[in-house]
Amino acid sequence: MIDYSVYMMAPSLDEEGAPKAYARAQMRELVTFDKFVRHIAEHTSATTGV
Repeated sequence: MIDYSVYMMAPSLDEEGAPKAYARAQMRELVTFDKFVRHIAEHTSATTGV
């Protein structure tokens, strides 16, 4: 799962513009490519050919 935090930021090109809310992803865990592939394989309906 990906967690997000919301930040109010003023537009960088328009100095007088009103601040807007932006989401930023928060990383909880760094996974290896092999772990990621195994996770996707567990959640897919594809099967190997016989």
